[in-house]
Amino acid sequence: MSTVILSKKDWLKCDGCGEKIKPVFWGKTWDDELNSIVDSEEFEVDTNFMTPYSVINQLDGGLSFELNGGYDEFFDCVSEADIIKINSCHNCTTKLFALFPNKTKKLNGLHPSRYDDDLCCDFAWHFDFGKEEMIYKSEGKIVIEKQNKEGKWEK
Repeated sequence: MSTVILSKKDWLKCDGCGEKIKPVFWGKTWDDELNSIVDSEEFEVDTNFMTPYSVINQLDGGLSFELNGGYDEFFDCVSEADIIKINSCHNCTTKLFALFPNKTKKLNGLHPSRYDDDLCCDFAWHFDFGKEEMIYKSEGKIVIEKQNKEGKWEK
């Protein structure tokens, strides 16, 4: 088995605010001093199954995307080296989506909420296991759905 050890210093930074972004699959560990579960200091990657990049680039609540320009556009992307790669944390992604309401206002339930009992943003969903309800926002309004006997979700 071939492995690589990654540490928190390997986490990508948000290109908007500079905050380090935790990878989705980063391990957790118990901290006796804090008496809670915390992010592990290191993460071992089995390179027979994945690359370090595939671990680091899966941003928890964030977004990775590329900008490709063209002839006479805002910027010209002549080769792959000209592609602009952007990593955005959750807060910066929410601000970015707010800039394009004509495209994003109808989007909902894009990611699980970062909070256990509330929605972290207009694009999150939350499942209430006690009530067996799916909660999300649609065009700024809270929507609650339950599964019917056929297994279909109803408002």
